[in-house]
Amino acid sequence: MPTDQSLALSDRGGSVYHAALDRIPGALARALFSGDDWTVAAHSAIAAAIEAASPNTRTAWRCDWAVFRGWATGPAAEHYPDERLRLRLPALPDVIVAFVRDMRRGVDGAEPRKPATIQRYLSTLSALHRMLDLPDPTKASAVASAMKAAARGSGDQRQAAPLRWAQIETLLEILPDTLLGLRDKALLAVGHDTMGRRSELVALTVADVTWRDVDALIALHPSKADAQAKASHRYVGPRATAALRAWLHESGITEGPLFTAVQRGNQARIAIVRRGGRKELLPYGRALEPLHVNEIIKHAAAVLAEHAGEIELSLIHISEPTRLLRRSRIPSSA
Repeated sequence: MPTDQSLALSDRGGSVYHAALDRIPGALARALFSGDDWTVAAHSAIAAAIEAASPNTRTAWRCDWAVFRGWATGPAAEHYPDERLRLRLPALPDVIVAFVRDMRRGVDGAEPRKPATIQRYLSTLSALHRMLDLPDPTKASAVASAMKAAARGSGDQRQAAPLRWAQIETLLEILPDTLLGLRDKALLAVGHDTMGRRSELVALTVADVTWRDVDALIALHPSKADAQAKASHRYVGPRATAALRAWLHESGITEGPLFTAVQRGNQARIAIVRRGGRKELLPYGRALEPLHVNEIIKHAAAVLAEHAGEIELSLIHISEPTRLLRRSRIPSSA
C-alpha cells in the first residue's frame, strides 16, 4: 500500500500523482495550501514552468492561486466540512463547481467576480494541474456547465435578483416547516445551487434528480427555443438536497413536476374522485409557473426584511401568501 512517505517529494521530476492514492502526496498539498508562495514549491516540474513563464504570468498565477487557496481553507468548509475533500490535488470537480458558484455570487463580503475573472482563476488551476501531470478537474462537464450558468446569469436581466447563500441559510431556518414553507425552502436552495432560470426551475421533474449520499445532481433542460441543446447537469449541495428531500417526503410527490402548487386542503398532489365517490391522490401535482417563482423570491426577501427588523409583515405569512399572490393575480393555491 503506497503512502505519502513512500511518495515523498523530490527534485527528480516526473509525475507526483499516484492513482492508488487518487491525489498528490500530502507533503506537497500542505505546502501549496499552507499560504506559502506556490511558485517556489520544491518540485522540479513547477520550477521549470515558473522559469519559462513571464513575470506577469507568475504574478497572475500567484494571485489567482491565493484566491482559490483562501476560499478552500475558508468558505469552502461550508460545502465540504471534511478538509480532505477541499485541500487536495487534483481538486475534485464538484469542489471547483462550488468555487465557481461562490465566486460568481461573492462570499465573505467580497464583490461577485465577473465570469472572465473566474475563467482566469480556472486557467491558473488548470496550469498547476498540468505542471504536476494531474487530471485536470476544470475540464469536467460539471465545471463547464457552471461556467455557462455564470456567464448566462451575468447578462440575464429577466431573472429576479438572486439571494445570497447566507440569506438562503437564514430562510432555511426561519421559514416554517409547513408544506408551503418546505416547498419554498427547497425551491430557493435548489435555485441558488443550480443558478437555474425561472422557466428551468418550474420545468424540473422528479426524474431530473440524481440522488447521491448527501448531495445530488439535477438536469436542467434547455428552453424550447434551443431544441438542439443538451440538458445541463448542475451540482446541488447537501443543505439544498436535504431541503428537497424534506419537501418531497412531506408532499408525497414521487413523479411529475418537482415543484408544485399547494392546493386547498394543504395538498401538493392532484386529487381525483373515483367511481363511488372515493377520493384518490395522484403521485404528482400541478407545476408552478415562472411568475410563481418571482413571487416566492419576493416573499422570501420580505420575510428576511422582517427578520432583520426592517419591516413588519403582519398580513404576510409563508403558509398563506394571499396578499402577495393577489397583487400578482396568481391563484392563492400556488
